[in-house]
Amino acid sequence: NQRVSLTVQIRPEFDWHTVFLLVIFLIDENQEIESYDYIEYISIRDCLTKFDIYLLYSSRPKNNSKSYFVRIDVYDQILLTYRTSWLFPLKFSFLPVHRLSIQLIIPFLSSQIKSCLLKCEHGQCISFENHHLLHIKHFCLCDQGWSGRFCTIKHDKCQCSSNSICIGNDSFCLCPINRYGKDCLFNHSICQQNLCQHNRKCIGTDIQMLSNKSSPIRKLTCLCSEGYSDKTCQSLDPKISLTFQYDISIPAYILAHFITIVSNSIPNRITMFKKVPFDQNEVTLYISQKFHLLFIEFSSKYYLTILEKELKLFRN
Repeated sequence: NQRVSLTVQIRPEFDWHTVFLLVIFLIDENQEIESYDYIEYISIRDCLTKFDIYLLYSSRPKNNSKSYFVRIDVYDQILLTYRTSWLFPLKFSFLPVHRLSIQLIIPFLSSQIKSCLLKCEHGQCISFENHHLLHIKHFCLCDQGWSGRFCTIKHDKCQCSSNSICIGNDSFCLCPINRYGKDCLFNHSICQQNLCQHNRKCIGTDIQMLSNKSSPIRKLTCLCSEGYSDKTCQSLDPKISLTFQYDISIPAYILAHFITIVSNSIPNRITMFKKVPFDQNEVTLYISQKFHLLFIEFSSKYYLTILEKELKLFRN
């Protein structure tokens, strides 16, 4: 009964095809790790999923004289690059079970800070994404082989595979795409069957989300290229071509808002980020979902572009 119960729902701003790895730590006031877990997240697969995580204290009963926190670090698993972090204080330390329910919006870009009072010896100073709600605004994100509040503790016992990232003095391994296991030594063999069409990237599903009876399609996610969709990227998506009039200043990018009207409910919205090719006055969108309205947003203005009276797939 000495644990933290965490329910997480995740939503990226624009990265619908990015594979995110969320590393969730239970830490004390000195940033010592009590326990950890992780979530592998892809928007096209996990958009409405609520993840339940349980974190245990390293000693039970816990030390009530300490302050405890949940820290969540986000990485781009394809590039193995850091994106952002959140910190959530556990305010009622006397409770045997602490419950948190949070929704995270992953920013498109990494957080940038102009000044930091922390002296991170072997790492970089990072601002928490929710710093405006916290007394603690920053922390030191340590380089590999270092840990501690200011990244001053050196450790050499990392057993992670050479193409992974070793985190903390307990050697948590951040695995690259299609590798898993405590030390990232195992491969997802499902992707060797070439089930994804048009030479698209295959992502093996996290083994924590599978059962022994899962079908081959359930065991993988295909990251389709633009213009294709379906489980294995077989379907060709409808195309929408947009042209800017001569009297409109052509933007560097647009936001396309696809709206679906649902009776007696809040309308559903899918937002697509699209760069406008340099020195061109047109842009092409692909959409596999049905919708009623399409609004194009740029330069703080909205343009009603398509109005469909019936809910149906758009035709080229």
